[in-house]
Formats: sequence, C-alpha cells, structure tokens
Amino acid sequence: MRGLITGDELPTDHWAPGLLALYTELGMTAPASRLLGWLLDQQLARYEPSAQWPGVLAFLVEAALALEDETAARQLRGPMLEYAGQNLVAGQFIAVFGSADRYLGGIDSLLGTGTPDEWFAAALEMDTRMSAPVHQALTLAAHARHLRRSQADSRGVAELVERARGLAGPVGHVRGLRQLETLTHLDAVTARRDGLTSRETEVLRLLAEGLSNRDIAARLVISENTAANHVRSILAKTGSDNRTQAAMYAAAQGLLA
Repeated sequence: MRGLITGDELPTDHWAPGLLALYTELGMTAPASRLLGWLLDQQLARYEPSAQWPGVLAFLVEAALALEDETAARQLRGPMLEYAGQNLVAGQFIAVFGSADRYLGGIDSLLGTGTPDEWFAAALEMDTRMSAPVHQALTLAAHARHLRRSQADSRGVAELVERARGLAGPVGHVRGLRQLETLTHLDAVTARRDGLTSRETEVLRLLAEGLSNRDIAARLVISENTAANHVRSILAKTGSDNRTQAAMYAAAQGLLA
C-alpha cells in the first residue's frame, strides 16, 4: 500500500477514517496529524449515527495515541467511554477491534490521568475469557507501553512483552509482533542512555539545536504540552539544571551525530 499513498490525498475523495488508519499504520505522521485534525473539526457528525462509528472511533484513537496528540485523545475519551466494558465492532464489516477498555487505558496513559492499569486488566480479562489471542497480545503490548511511559520497573515491561510475543507468534499476528519489536528496541535504547526513551533522545537532539518547545512540537507533530513534558523528563534523567546543560550532555554523549 505504501507505494500507492502520497500523503497528499484529499479526504473528501476517500473514506477518510480508513485513510487515517493507513497513514497511522504506515507511520506517516504529518499526513495523519492533518487528517486527524480535519476529522475532529466538525466532521464526526456524519459518522456517529452509523454502524461504522465504533470502528471509526478506534481508528481516531489509534491515530491520537500514535501521534501522542493529547488534545485529540482528550476529545475522544468521552465517546470511547460510552463503550467501556464492550468490544468495538464496525457495522456490516464485522470488524472486531477488541476491547474499548484497551483504548481507554491507552488514552489515560497518554494523558497521565485515571487508572490505566485497571483498564488494561479489564481488557485482558475480556480478551482471555473470549479466547482471543490477537486481542490479548495487543492489550499486553499496550499495557507494556504504558508501563514504559510511566517509568515503571523494566522487568514488568519485559514480562508483558514476552507474554504478548508468546500469543502473537503462533498465530502469525504480524501487526502485534511489529509493535513488540518497537517496544523491545525502545527498551534497549533506554538501557543505554541513562533512562532516555527513543522519543526523549529525539527531543534532546532538537533541544540541543536550540529549538523551543513549540518548535519541537511542530517538528515531531506532537502537542506543545507533550514536548514540555519530554523536556522536563530529560532534565531530570540527565541531571541538567537547564536546557543549556542538557545540550552539553547530548554533545558529550555523542547524541548529536
């Protein structure tokens, strides 16, 4: 599909939620951010009354989480909360996305509010009761991402990743395995660089270039608040009192090459 998509498609020429899902899955952050904003800007009314709405909602939340767009996640939390304790099924396609609780856990993890662990536990209970290994693997991976974001014990992250891999591997769940590989890579980066995650290392490089939080947010297609949170975490992890010291740390560690 990647060769067929430019990122400049007009949403009015396509089924916009599906196009957003493709942008998200292919890691096309700038087009995904533009399209997510377009959909959230008074475009949802056309989808909410339809049987497709739960699937559309899942695509929107997945994009918001991938982009770390807190504003979008906050706007989508209410609609997703209406499906708490249920599976998301999209109309005539019978496309099952899994537990809404998994999405709610991801939203609350990104926003730093609520009880993400409880959402993930509820989602996993449903997934297990249904004997749904694909959804179990996705829930475990989402929980692992939350633990890594919240700076929890890395051993717990590794255990969740291994459990998810044991479920995703035998059924050939490529998407789940790819998510797990990303987590494994990020944990390896974290272990090498004083606890800095891959995204924090990226922010540190931009900070060292002299970019403001607003400029960093624009470059990475994240909210300014998220960029500020990353900078605060970087200062704490590197023992820096200010941005200048953090930039000096980046240079000393060879992170600017």
